Amino acid sequence: MTFDLATESRRLDKKVASLRGKDALPSGLVELLAKARKLQLDARAQASPASIPEASRCDAASHAQGAPLLPRHSFVVDVERASALMDALKNLAREQGDALARSVQLLEEAEKEGTFDFSEAFARFIADDAEHFSRLCELTPETPRLIPFLVQASATPFIEALAEAVVGEAGLDAVWPHGHCPVCGSLPLIGRLREKEGYRNLVCSFCHSEYRARRLQCPYCLEEDMEKLEYFDSPDEPGYMVNVCRSCNGYIKTVDFRNLDKTSLPLFDDLESLALDMLASQKGLSRPTLSAWGF
Repeated sequence: MTFDLATESRRLDKKVASLRGKDALPSGLVELLAKARKLQLDARAQASPASIPEASRCDAASHAQGAPLLPRHSFVVDVERASALMDALKNLAREQGDALARSVQLLEEAEKEGTFDFSEAFARFIADDAEHFSRLCELTPETPRLIPFLVQASATPFIEALAEAVVGEAGLDAVWPHGHCPVCGSLPLIGRLREKEGYRNLVCSFCHSEYRARRLQCPYCLEEDMEKLEYFDSPDEPGYMVNVCRSCNGYIKTVDFRNLDKTSLPLFDDLESLALDMLASQKGLSRPTLSAWGF
């Protein structure tokens, strides 16, 4: 499906309207991320996928064995446009005042001093260099996840555009049995049950591609023993469940809005169901991915 700005904007507005009434979510955070996503959608509408050398793509035989169509490290970000988006996102954060405003000032000082370089940050994000971002978090001690948020949010529209182009060329029709995204090789962020039959789709934590997966399988370690696969939900979070694997002690949240009049947007579904992450943590469970916003 090709990107349509008007459609995606309407869906975002509907989703955000439903989130504004949730007591468990800070209203300031909801509004910040809603505005950030609007900026991303505008950038996404203008994004032109980078040209990727054929040598970076895998062949059909390798893909059938589990190789991603385009490995994460081969993704390219339009640095000029991404840095412009970062400036707009910094302004959003600055408007929040207090700690965020002070942190943005520290970040801009670090840019002037050369201790933060956005081009390097984008490259390190593509390379999944967690150690580098741990050091960057120290630049803004009041809000340590600000820089990962800004970098990830600024790169996202261009990553999504490239992933869509790759999928458009190759297609993703078959059930993918491997524990990573068939497009870029990253881990899944969240699951969704689709259509009357309840087909299970997973959404990639990096490129946000959505792909069919086996319903009764851990999406990370691929465990299929039903005695080791559990789930729980909460009456306070209708339409969501947590799928648990006792082999790897991991979990993934699953969205099932088939019988509900609710809009599903994976990046905001993950935010809306934050209370389930807290319950999972209390049960000693963990998931191997951060949120779609770098938190």
